[in-house]
Amino acid sequence: MTDEELMVRYLEGDDSAFELLYQKHSGKIYAYLRKKLKSPEEIEELFQASFLKFHKSRGKYDPKYAVLQ
Repeated sequence: MTDEELMVRYLEGDDSAFELLYQKHSGKIYAYLRKKLKSPEEIEELFQASFLKFHKSRGKYDPKYAVLQ
């Protein structure tokens, strides 16, 4: 299933779709933050904030754009 399909399911209320998106991308996001930041506490804080922002702004998703670029 593509990210875009998962995002549509997530918007329809399927929380398991969010879990799949998280599993698919959390490692990449965490690795990126580790490259940019030194403090483990700051990495963890921004990592959590990223997914919180993703969740809160899910209603603004436009299917013509990639979920993660």
